[in-house]
Amino acid sequence: MLQSIQAQLLLENSKQTIRLKDGIELNCYKAYSMTTIDSDTYYYLPTNINFPITKSGDKSYSLLVYKDENEKIKGAIMHWLVSWGLSKSQKNEAQLLLKSKAGSNAKLMGVVLAEKNKDDFEIQGKNKLSEILNKALASKGNVPLTPNSKIAVAYKFTKEDALKIDELFHNRKEQNETYIIMRFLVSFKKSNGSIYKKTIIIKQNLQTLIL
Repeated sequence: MLQSIQAQLLLENSKQTIRLKDGIELNCYKAYSMTTIDSDTYYYLPTNINFPITKSGDKSYSLLVYKDENEKIKGAIMHWLVSWGLSKSQKNEAQLLLKSKAGSNAKLMGVVLAEKNKDDFEIQGKNKLSEILNKALASKGNVPLTPNSKIAVAYKFTKEDALKIDELFHNRKEQNETYIIMRFLVSFKKSNGSIYKKTIIIKQNLQTLIL
């Protein structure tokens, strides 16, 4: 148990940044070891926000605009399931890239065990879609601390906003200017031996999630 806990303490000055062929960037750090600080064991920071693929093959979001008996829009609801992390093939690619950059003994163990950040989820942007989404946010779970787990986010739109949301949500410019933010706390060890916690932020625009 002690070894497991210590393995989640990252050495501040050991950062290795690698980029996968699909553009995903990984920041990898050596894990602190009680026996030696020259361990070649690495962990990567959280990365790659995404809409998981459902069993039907669709991205895990839905928008429903509902109408009255006269076919006039009354309101709308939207649901998201949002995740982060790497697939098995992406992890295998990352392992090879890390070895080529940090040496043949480098081993990528997986993602670091992070802690919950107070403000862990946010929709960010100065555009109309971001404004409406923030106003319509009805409920959300906690950002998961393990990769490929999901957070559920629900929106409920007024009649006024429901008239706009379908067009805005499918507008490429609006998608590109709307960002999903996730925050985590990760423990680091400085070269002088002091330990501190750092907020790690990952960010992705809505257009990339939808495509």
